[in-house]
Amino acid sequence: MDFLSLKLILGFSAVLLILSYNLERKLNSWQYKIFIYVIFIFPIIETSIKIFNKYYINSHFITVNYIDYCNGIEHLLAGIAVGVIILPFIADIIKKLEKMQKILLFVPLVSFSCLSYELIGYYFFYLNKPYMDLLYQDTMHDLTMNILGALIAFFYYFVWELKKNTN
Repeated sequence: MDFLSLKLILGFSAVLLILSYNLERKLNSWQYKIFIYVIFIFPIIETSIKIFNKYYINSHFITVNYIDYCNGIEHLLAGIAVGVIILPFIADIIKKLEKMQKILLFVPLVSFSCLSYELIGYYFFYLNKPYMDLLYQDTMHDLTMNILGALIAFFYYFVWELKKNTN
């Protein structure tokens, strides 16, 4: 099993858990649309980036900057996806909190989930391969991009709150 397969399995498992317990019903219609969009589009985008880089980019074109750029986009999108997927689990709690409490719950929770995934990947795929260790030193950059993704996902939630309060 490779790292992409693990990511897709964990994501689909979380979505199946949400759907089997009808947690998506806790979302309003706008959040539900984003949730459906993310669970269908994110795996396609993630897989497409991997396939495109593996089969369609000339090896002379791939530079450290290009790899860093693709990796950054991938982790930014992952932070957004994790934020959207976590929302049904905490929807009841987050509705009862003040604005600052919401962000203090949401962003660290999403960031911790992303970091847990990074640590699982490290222990399963890189720990016993010292030659791969050098490729995995960008964990803090990955986590930074995940945090930015969590902030973007929270921003979507906050915009919905403002939209709801103005109606």
